[in-house]
Amino acid sequence: MAVVTGRGPLGSLRVRPKIILVVVIALLSTVVAGVSGMEQMSDLRTKVNEINSQSVAGLSRAATLRQALSRVVTLGSASRLERDPQKLKHLADAYPVAMKSLADSFQAYQALDRDDANWRRSVDGFGTAMQRFMTLSVETRQKHAPGSPAAQGALAEIMVLLETLDTTLATLSEHESVAADKLADEATNTYEQGVLTLALTIAAGLLVALGLAVRVAAGIIRPLRQVRAVVAALAEGDLTRRAEVRSGDEIGEMAAGLNTAMDRMSGALRTLTTNADGLAQNADRLTATGNEITAQAGEASRQADVVTQTAEQVSRNVNTVAAGATEMGASIEEISRNTQQGAEVAAEAVQAARSTSELMAKLGESSAEIGNVVKVITAIAEQTNLLALNATIEAARAGDAGKGFAVVAGEVKDLAQETARATEDISRRVLAIQEDTTNAAAAITAIGTVIGRINEYQTVVASAVEEQSATTNEMNRSVTDAASGTTEIADNISAVAAAAQRTTQCAVDNEEAAGGLARMSSELKQLVSTFRLG
Repeated sequence: MAVVTGRGPLGSLRVRPKIILVVVIALLSTVVAGVSGMEQMSDLRTKVNEINSQSVAGLSRAATLRQALSRVVTLGSASRLERDPQKLKHLADAYPVAMKSLADSFQAYQALDRDDANWRRSVDGFGTAMQRFMTLSVETRQKHAPGSPAAQGALAEIMVLLETLDTTLATLSEHESVAADKLADEATNTYEQGVLTLALTIAAGLLVALGLAVRVAAGIIRPLRQVRAVVAALAEGDLTRRAEVRSGDEIGEMAAGLNTAMDRMSGALRTLTTNADGLAQNADRLTATGNEITAQAGEASRQADVVTQTAEQVSRNVNTVAAGATEMGASIEEISRNTQQGAEVAAEAVQAARSTSELMAKLGESSAEIGNVVKVITAIAEQTNLLALNATIEAARAGDAGKGFAVVAGEVKDLAQETARATEDISRRVLAIQEDTTNAAAAITAIGTVIGRINEYQTVVASAVEEQSATTNEMNRSVTDAASGTTEIADNISAVAAAAQRTTQCAVDNEEAAGGLARMSSELKQLVSTFRLG
């Protein structure tokens, strides 16, 4: 794309001053043309006035002079031919008037005072001849009788003078005609020069104004085409185009603003692309974390089922122990009622003690298994807590889009902590069961010893029965506590299983939210891909 640069003084001007400059130049050319035309018209008026004052006046006065001369000649000829006394008298009266008119006409013509030697020479010759003509005519009329030789001689001279006057007057008339033609030609030249100057001035002004207008228009249109091309590219999603305009007017500022907006838009879309990629990665990690949480929650649920089954087995064993203890109490009562059957009862007691020991051993093993399961649940709860913490961190990195995952991660963390507390409670109760089982085993061992001593010492049966009765009561209480503990273990394991199910559901929700994030990231990438960023 070519760079449009505002060169020269016009490049730094705003659009309004440029237009005003074109108009001012056009007006100036008009004013110059008008002034030039006025000057030419003034010269033409001077020429016309000169024609009026010189040529027209000269021709008019020359014609008047010719008429006056013709009048004198006509009166003189009529006087010579007329025989009627009255008419002669009339002609004699009119002749001086005609002579005076001739003299006045000559003075008027002579007053023109042309700056021309030939003209002056002709005027002076005409004046001399006219003066001689007038003097000779008066003398002839006054001193010579008509038809006399003197009159005939004077008449001949008068005719020569008249011819001289006529020739001189013709020369003056021709001179006036030539002068008039010359002034007319000068006026015509002045007019033609004025028209030419006016036309050239107008043409030059129009050419300058047109050239400046073309340059100003080009300085406006080319940058506007650049801006239009960039806007059209933007409409097509191309953000790589820029308006290469380097002028200081409004169009240059508009182009610079458009380029800045394009740069900011490109940067924003690049940032959006980067964030979409990061969002997709976080969504993948969140999905993986959710899958792991789901797997761990499933494992926790299975372990809880195992613990529940074990707790039920322990409960059944404890109930069996309680039943055995009851039977042993009945046996002791039977011993106190019938000491003769002591040996048989002792044998039965030994067998019952052996069974009870085996049950207590099984109860210890079950308690140990419950402890192992509780450890597994505790490890799962700790790992779930760590996974919830990781999910919280990843949700915080995702910003506003990860707020829903933060809530889910918080619920997972709460469930993990609740599971940890429940397993801790189970651990305490299992320890209590183990202690009670140990006590019960010790009591059963003591029972076996007592029964053995019964076989050896029949004499101390009464005291042994009392001791055994107390021991049996204690064992009943321990077994009752053990039964209650196993019930609580079952309840806690059920809570653990429910927590594991809720954890699984939260993990599923987390996975769905991660899928939504992935779809959102894909849509963002697809939206950004419609733009070309370069």
